[in-house]
Amino acid sequence: RTGTYSLALALTELGIPTLHTQHLYENDIIFDHFVTNIFHKSIVQNEILMGEPNFDLLSQGGYVATMDLPFALYYDAMMVRYPECKFILTERESSEVWFRSWDVLTRSISKPAQYASFLLVHVRKLEYYMRYPK
Repeated sequence: RTGTYSLALALTELGIPTLHTQHLYENDIIFDHFVTNIFHKSIVQNEILMGEPNFDLLSQGGYVATMDLPFALYYDAMMVRYPECKFILTERESSEVWFRSWDVLTRSISKPAQYASFLLVHVRKLEYYMRYPK
């Protein structure tokens, strides 16, 4: 989409542990917090509920940086909480190119999740995350 995964790998290699969306589900505490307190509530109520994420979970998980969604949705709250933090804006050449890439990614994850979610609780959580209105 915009190179955030490559950037997250580079930051981690430079000694800045970075949580990227792609690995969010691997951290049970952070992922469960978002699924329970934000994604699932939004789906059940059929509206976008931003909620108030627990940013301390990032540092407790050993991260000093985050990349992409869902934390990008809370940049304003992060600026208030961490006034010295820095942001890196990555871009694509157009929103259409970005959306095509995002659509391929979400379909590749959410379609299998629809069929297998009854078997695996973890896949259900991933399904909630991918269905969360962005």
